[in-house]
Amino acid sequence: MNRGSRYLFLASFLLSAAFIACSSSHAQNDQAHNIPKPKDYIPPDVCRILGRIVSIDTTRQTTDTLSPCFKAPCRARVHVDSLYGCGMGFPSGLYEGEEITAFFMYTLGPTKETYPALKATLPGLQIGSRFEANVMGHPAPEGDQLGNSTIEFTVFDYTVVQ
Repeated sequence: MNRGSRYLFLASFLLSAAFIACSSSHAQNDQAHNIPKPKDYIPPDVCRILGRIVSIDTTRQTTDTLSPCFKAPCRARVHVDSLYGCGMGFPSGLYEGEEITAFFMYTLGPTKETYPALKATLPGLQIGSRFEANVMGHPAPEGDQLGNSTIEFTVFDYTVVQ
């Protein structure tokens, strides 16, 4: 092989190697773009779930007759059917199939009865209701752990799913 042929062979080899490397990294980038992403941004300290009400704690949480939690239950046992994702800083693992005790900030009753001035109305939830929600996780005060070890879960709003 003469000198010109060697350079041609070497150049061909290097170009082929560069082409293969670029095409494989392009394929990896394509795979990365196919990873499912949550439909919206998930805020810090929050997990987005599809949940189902397993049981409702009907004991009055307060004796204050003006409190929404006096008018309707505020705590329920929730089965996490699907976990869509968690924002940064969520204090603990939350897993599909897990059951948690959650505090519903606007109660489990319809908001038109408990918060009549609230613009965004929530229809209320019953045992067996399925819903999508952002669940906030925060450390529970000692002695008030709602059956969730050391994490307290709070639901502000939700969307009922059929």
